[in-house]
Amino acid sequence: MIMRLFLVLIALFLFNTSYANNNPFEKKERVAIGIENPWHIQHGTAVKTTEDNKGNYIHLAFDNKQLRLTFTEDKAGKLAEEYKHLGINNVQVDGKTLPLFNWCLANQTRQNRFLQQGLVVKDNRCMVNGERGEFILQLDAATRKQLNHGKRLVFVVKPYRTHIEISYDLADFNNMAIALSVKLPTQPPLHQAAIQMPVINKSAPVAEKKCWVDPPAKYHHIKPVEYNCSDGIAKKIAESQVIQRVTAQKVHEKQLLQARQKKIIATQAERKRMQEAKHKQLETLREQRKQQKEEVAAIAASQVKQSEISSEITVKMVSMCQKLWSKGMHRCYCQKYIAYAPAAIKAGSKCK
Repeated sequence: MIMRLFLVLIALFLFNTSYANNNPFEKKERVAIGIENPWHIQHGTAVKTTEDNKGNYIHLAFDNKQLRLTFTEDKAGKLAEEYKHLGINNVQVDGKTLPLFNWCLANQTRQNRFLQQGLVVKDNRCMVNGERGEFILQLDAATRKQLNHGKRLVFVVKPYRTHIEISYDLADFNNMAIALSVKLPTQPPLHQAAIQMPVINKSAPVAEKKCWVDPPAKYHHIKPVEYNCSDGIAKKIAESQVIQRVTAQKVHEKQLLQARQKKIIATQAERKRMQEAKHKQLETLREQRKQQKEEVAAIAASQVKQSEISSEITVKMVSMCQKLWSKGMHRCYCQKYIAYAPAAIKAGSKCK
């Protein structure tokens, strides 16, 4: 009985595993967007528009404050796709989930498995609006830095039962951000005439006239940046690059100055330490010499005192022994003072 139950459980497990891995209702689609699909800049916002596999359009917008992913039926972005169950499963840069997206999951009401339409995220840092077919991510400085230095941005979106993996090549993102940061003249609507990032046309038969943006005279060692004279955006980008290089040089010079100042302070501290050590050594030597002088003086005084005591003893003993010697007698304890005895008194042969 137990063996049958065990076999049934194994069969159910294998069936569920097979079903989970081959679920016919769980579809996955992939849309890859490269740098051949340019950014379009309009009124402080850059937009990259792509047609998906079903003839609809995906728009990625960036304005330095937020990323906005929108699904529409038209290229102009006016007819929004409406979803009743739009979910955002992940946002990654170079294969790693953005920390900001994880924060949104952790701060969403009710559940934290994916961003769900109808649920609220704290401070509205992430917003899913299925009726307008859009997802908005409010950016922070760390996320902007990741986008500027990253290679690939991926959104994993789930409308209905379908997972859509939308992948963007970020090779042109940094140049777009630089161009977006400069003030450009008013442009016509996005669907009429969009501004594209400058692209070098290798097949162009006529060489463009080249111009250069020079650094300030003080930074003559920084190389000028080349651009096509007729390209206003390229000029702005070149100016921005020179500013970045000058700023980097200033930071480097500041770091060198701080390092020199630290070295000077350390040298001065070492000199002071050595002077204090030398002074302490001299003080110790003086103290030792003083102690030596005091010891010599004490020894000399002790010797004088001993000499005085010895003289006093000799006087007393000689006085006492003379009383014996005057009677013609001699004792061994007077042997030491025999030199003071009369000539008639001889040293005792038995006294040691």
